Amino acid sequence: CFPSGIQLHSDPQIPKAFSFILTDADGTRTYTTVLFFDELALVFSKPSPKKDEKTIYTQKAICLISHHSFDEQFKLILAQIYRIHLSSQMHIPLERFIVNLMDEIPLPDKGSLLVQHEIGN
Repeated sequence: CFPSGIQLHSDPQIPKAFSFILTDADGTRTYTTVLFFDELALVFSKPSPKKDEKTIYTQKAICLISHHSFDEQFKLILAQIYRIHLSSQMHIPLERFIVNLMDEIPLPDKGSLLVQHEIGN
């Protein structure tokens, strides 16, 4: 999920999304959509009279993996989960939102690809 490796930053970076396809030896495709963003890793103080504080951010990724190619829809879903997580006053872990998404949204009926579900209400 981190094509350039995990990087540390002193300022948070803008979240980015991308997609890629994994292909098995038999030709089966698995579609992956990733949203990566920075998360506060630590704050430390220098032992000096100025009491300088340094904030470090590290990268974190959330992803959706599917046998169906819904790249743009998956990017929107991941972005919405991330926005809900940022706006949550309850300090709920981001992973909890993903678990709820996976448990609450039904699979489409056989022969249908339409599933509608509101996130964040």
